[in-house]
Amino acid sequence: MAPLPVIVLLKMVAYLDRPAERDRDLTDIAFLIEEYLSVDDDRRWSDEIVEQGLPFDRVSAYALGCDMGAFLTTPERDVVIRFIAGVESNAHGSLVRMADHAPTSWRRDEEEVCGRLRALRRGAGLGVG
Repeated sequence: MAPLPVIVLLKMVAYLDRPAERDRDLTDIAFLIEEYLSVDDDRRWSDEIVEQGLPFDRVSAYALGCDMGAFLTTPERDVVIRFIAGVESNAHGSLVRMADHAPTSWRRDEEEVCGRLRALRRGAGLGVG
């Protein structure tokens, strides 16, 4: 089975290929961002993460981004950047759709979606989030 960061990347690729048909990928990406680190995962308290000064609810996204950033090639980085930019700009209604299908703690809150995507981007080394 592929590691979760690879699955997230593949779901981003699938979504970008057919955004109108891929609500399930948006839902899966949202849940993987939220659940990547459990609430009691020791990694949440690592020096690297604590030094970032992230809100607790953005740490899982940041850690996922870090793990993705460790293997992304230039074309894969471009996919992640395009996916995040597309969601943030609500291309194909993706921001609204992702917020509608997000975990309960951030459902229907578009700023929460964007905040988590910025944390993921920052963790992957693709810009400040």
